[in-house]
Amino acid sequence: MLRAERAWLAGWPIAVWAIGFLTVALLDALPVLPAWMHLAVLVALGGGLAGLLWRAWSRYRPPTLAEAEARVERDSRLHHRPLGTLNDVPARPLDADPTTAALWRVHVARTLDRLGRIRVGAPRAPVATQDRLALRGLALLCLLVAIAATDADWSERLTDAVSPDFAFARPSVAARVDLLVNPPDYTGTAPVFITVESGRPGAARQSAPLDIPTGSTLTVRVAGGSDTPVLRLAGRDYDLAALAEGGFEAQTTVRGGETLWVRQGGDTLASWQIQVIPDTPPQATLPEPPTRTERNALRIPYRGQDDYGVVAMGARITLDRAALDAAARPIDSDPIAVDLALPGRAPPDYDGIAFTDLTPHPWAGLPVRLQVTATDAAGQTGVSGTMRFVLPEREFTHPIARAIVEQRRTLLRDPATARLPVAESLDTLSLRPDRYYDDTVVFLALRSAAERLQLIGPEDLVDAVGAIQRLLWDTALRIEDGDLSLAQQALRDAQQALRDALAGDADDDEIARLTEQLRQAMGRYLAAAQQDLMERLARGELPPPMAPPEGAEIIDQARLNEFLDQLQSMSDAGAREQAMAMLDQLQGMMEGLQIAPMMGQPSGTEAFQQLLEDFQDLIGAQQALQEQVFRDSQQTGTPQPGGAQQPPRPGQGQAGDTTQHADTQEALRRALGDLMRELGEMSGAIPPELGGAELSMREATRGLDGGDLAGAADAQGRAVEQLMQGLGSALEQMMSQATPGPGMLTLPPPRSGSDPLGRPTGSSGAFSTEGVELPAEADTQRAREIQRELRNRLGQRYRPMLELDYLERLLDQF
Repeated sequence: MLRAERAWLAGWPIAVWAIGFLTVALLDALPVLPAWMHLAVLVALGGGLAGLLWRAWSRYRPPTLAEAEARVERDSRLHHRPLGTLNDVPARPLDADPTTAALWRVHVARTLDRLGRIRVGAPRAPVATQDRLALRGLALLCLLVAIAATDADWSERLTDAVSPDFAFARPSVAARVDLLVNPPDYTGTAPVFITVESGRPGAARQSAPLDIPTGSTLTVRVAGGSDTPVLRLAGRDYDLAALAEGGFEAQTTVRGGETLWVRQGGDTLASWQIQVIPDTPPQATLPEPPTRTERNALRIPYRGQDDYGVVAMGARITLDRAALDAAARPIDSDPIAVDLALPGRAPPDYDGIAFTDLTPHPWAGLPVRLQVTATDAAGQTGVSGTMRFVLPEREFTHPIARAIVEQRRTLLRDPATARLPVAESLDTLSLRPDRYYDDTVVFLALRSAAERLQLIGPEDLVDAVGAIQRLLWDTALRIEDGDLSLAQQALRDAQQALRDALAGDADDDEIARLTEQLRQAMGRYLAAAQQDLMERLARGELPPPMAPPEGAEIIDQARLNEFLDQLQSMSDAGAREQAMAMLDQLQGMMEGLQIAPMMGQPSGTEAFQQLLEDFQDLIGAQQALQEQVFRDSQQTGTPQPGGAQQPPRPGQGQAGDTTQHADTQEALRRALGDLMRELGEMSGAIPPELGGAELSMREATRGLDGGDLAGAADAQGRAVEQLMQGLGSALEQMMSQATPGPGMLTLPPPRSGSDPLGRPTGSSGAFSTEGVELPAEADTQRAREIQRELRNRLGQRYRPMLELDYLERLLDQF
């Protein structure tokens, strides 16, 4: 211990010197110096180290045995030098005097007893008396800061600190280093290409980290030099392979790391600080609980989110066994998988609604659990929380259909035991054709199911039960709905086919074909619903026609065709995601239809519709005039503070233009008067907002006559707003007077503040597209023009191949 204390007292300046050198090396301060200065610093540091070593050697004095014994006795608080007593011998031989020998042995025993408490104290090296400036603490603090600021390249920095670069004394190691970072395609991130024209260490270090998505392909090429370059990333070295045409190349995948180095022959050619951007797993959520539609379908709202885009979503439905009665467990226990459609471009955030008819499933009416999953392009999966609910079950009103469904349920619960009793019940039901409208198809289906249950063997029981239960379900639907159930299934199939095409890479012709197929399926469904309603009325199964509920909407083929035309226009313009949103709205509207007999419509509906179209034309003309007047007011002089007038620009703001605008405004005011008279004769009342619009138009005319373009534009803006409010009031008045015809399909009354499609309504009740991200007609037309121009240019094969490839990639977006 004494040697260590005296060595520390003599050599603590060496430790401070070493800590200082490590601090400078880790901060990478030496490689940025010129080579001669770098070497001079190393020589000076070496000379200083040699001087400190000589100083420590000259000051060091090894301790003696007596000093060591005295230190131990002092630390043990032993007096009278007991350790020295053990080395002492009597002056006279012990055998000469027995009394002296006895006393000496007693003395030694007491000394040994005292030495039982011997110990070594803590080292004491009073360096503070020599280091009055506390250089030790300052050096240690600087080293900690350097360690915190240094990343994984600490070994490279230490090597560079003791290796001056004498590039001037030898041939150039490398002429160029090329770095190519190619992110994964699904990230949508542009590749990064960097070239370094120097091999000097630190030449390519970036002030800001280079962002690289995880999974990116990293390609490094080195031109020049004879030694094999080395790529260092995330603590691992990769040797660059020699190329046949000269140079070296290495390729790897980036998964982590903070610094990228390229070294050759012991020299650092280039280095980059990198920041690897992780690919987080996607998130799947259920914004709302699943609900049951009017047509007994299961409505599943879902949402998927991912930093780069969701490529697939699905729903998984399992039995809630905790809430399930053991006696009611069905034979089928496999989970139900439902595919949730997504646009083909992997949106980073998508809200959708799925409709699926699970009433034929054996779990209908049982408690289930639902989870939604989302998958990204990297294969990562996110799972939503669990939603518990009861799976929708179809309720049959026809007694025979209800009896068939009950036998089907009994068969599914215990096929082996219930096989023969169910066969006898089905045979009995088939003997009363008058109870199911003498339908031959129903008779044959019941007889076929009964015979198969009687003749089936135990080895084929499971497969046969699945086919028989589907046959019984279709038979019950035929009795209950007739051809309506088939038309409804065909409609759902057509909707799903169009959804899959929009989510995939189907071309415009395929989308048009499937849209037309959906149009025809909706027509057949509406016709079947109308026919079914009339037959039920003739049989007396429904009450007499009555007025529709307040706020109910009439759905006809014309309105559905208009909806489909807009959907196809969006698809043609490349807005597939918006087209899928409209398809969700359409399917939600069809699933929410209520079939009920209604009273006929009053006369004059077509004239009223024409009047509304005239009002819309008037509003468009007024808006166009307002925009023109506003532009003229900006181009001509505008009043300045203090009454000064900014001079008009040459050639603009002429009096003739103002007079023409005034004449146009007066013509629009007179047209409004004519429309107001027609509305009053047709409905007996004129909305007060239209009167306010007429006064605003009159004010705008006076402003134009007086040259006050800014005031006229303000009055025209008020007129446009009042015209829109008046049109909404007129539309409400027409809807309150009109009633559907017999057997028309209606939507239930909308929620407060929204129309039947869930879109918000204005203060007057008119439909509004606020909050619905649908492109305007002008945007759609513009997209078509761009698409047409791209195709024309792609057809010009004389263009460069690079440009043609670019055009093809652009058209792929449509």
